[in-house]
Amino acid sequence: MVNTTVLSSRSMPISFTLPHLNEKLRIEQGINDVSMLLSSDKSVSTVVADTLGWDTVYAIRVPDINNAIVAKKASPKTFTQTTTDPDLGIEVSIDGEFGDWAISRGGDGQNLHMKIPITKGTYTTPNKTYSLNNCNAVINIKLAYFPNQIPQSVSEVGSKHDLKLKTDHTDEEPIVFLVSFLFPHGADKPASDALLQGAFRDWFNANIKKFEHIFSTVNINLHTEDIKWLKPTYTSYAYSDNPDPDESFFAVLCMTDGRSGKGLTHALSPSAIAPDSRASFLISRSLFLEKSMLPGVPTVFVDSSVDNFQLINGKTEISNKDGVILKIKPIKYGAIYYTPYAESFNISVNEHEIITKIKARIVFSPGIEAVVSTTTYQTIELVNKPDGTQTIGFKASRPTESMHTIETATWVIVTTVIVGLIATVYASLVGYVVGDLTIKLIVCTIAIFVGVLITLLLSVVLQTIAKGVAESMPSINPVIQAATGPIVWPTAKTEFKLTSAQLNGALQFGGDPGFAL
Repeated sequence: MVNTTVLSSRSMPISFTLPHLNEKLRIEQGINDVSMLLSSDKSVSTVVADTLGWDTVYAIRVPDINNAIVAKKASPKTFTQTTTDPDLGIEVSIDGEFGDWAISRGGDGQNLHMKIPITKGTYTTPNKTYSLNNCNAVINIKLAYFPNQIPQSVSEVGSKHDLKLKTDHTDEEPIVFLVSFLFPHGADKPASDALLQGAFRDWFNANIKKFEHIFSTVNINLHTEDIKWLKPTYTSYAYSDNPDPDESFFAVLCMTDGRSGKGLTHALSPSAIAPDSRASFLISRSLFLEKSMLPGVPTVFVDSSVDNFQLINGKTEISNKDGVILKIKPIKYGAIYYTPYAESFNISVNEHEIITKIKARIVFSPGIEAVVSTTTYQTIELVNKPDGTQTIGFKASRPTESMHTIETATWVIVTTVIVGLIATVYASLVGYVVGDLTIKLIVCTIAIFVGVLITLLLSVVLQTIAKGVAESMPSINPVIQAATGPIVWPTAKTEFKLTSAQLNGALQFGGDPGFAL
């Protein structure tokens, strides 16, 4: 190869690019992106399932709650009530039998509407008796955890709290509100049903404790050695309404690691449950980034520590701290090693992607440097491993973007040999970022997620890359069971069975809690 001059000495330093390198690299690296880990035909959901500030959300469909009410025979069977109007002095009475109570449309947040079917009954006034057969009452209720005091310290058995109807009330503040009372079409009914509704309001507020259903049980402050960052330490609930009962959701909301949920909205995303899943368990993206990604970031750089990095933008991004330069694995060209240094590093988690940006500088020789910027885009999916267990897989969601700038001093003469050197090292650096660095980051993230100790990360990374990512990636099944285990639904007979995983505003795991019905 003839070493010809590309750029001679000048009166001032200049910066330039070699456009053909970007195109050449795009073609060469395009097939070597993180999509090699595992691929999927599933499209990314366009509807976001945010946790709305909560650390975790465990959501199920309302029909499964109503099935549990029936299975547990929780509904009161009969009613009788006599009420006197204080202004008119008129006495009326109601009595009859209920069918199974059920959550119905119209609730929101912490307010639940329950439909109360009356299979047979009578409404007696001084002048006439009316049939209540096949009537329906709708009431508004709230739930509460019993006991309502959360212990301040962890224990070997934890502290179990049952979520049931709230029953404490006063005459000034009734706990049950009658939303509506409907007679069947064509039925004989009174001209005014104010006294009738008053009688039912009195009965519901005096007897609501007879509805003994436990919606869920949450074990709080359970001491464990693994995944403490997913164990509930504060809990609440929320409801999301939809015209389609199957798309109406109920969820247990939790904070972990001692954080309080006071001040948070008691609300539930209408897409909290993944399509085609019976239930979903959500982990907030900020919690995932802080607890699962941040501890593994230092392993992809040389002589780095977690103290070199910081969480920014509401814990949705990781970046190197101001003034911290990160050393990247040296690149060999001929007999010489060239060491890139990352001037900036950033991982951000948006609604559907994990975006990694690195801006690195390489000194080729005195007076010649290159600045290389690389951006990779990944999303996640559920992977079925050969041994029958499951893990998280990452795949490229968009092509990698890479750019470079060459900076030279005034006295430097750039030759074709130097251009060749720059091209080779540039390609090697981008290839390392897209390949080894990203894979190491992925493996570390999953390893930390499933509870691998930080001190064992490096050996896990090396073994996983050597054997193949799909075959040796740690299983996530134990961690999902440990995370969902403290939240018990009354008719769930098996452990939470994973059916999907995606980044969708939160880390969203679809599955089946194993309901008996």
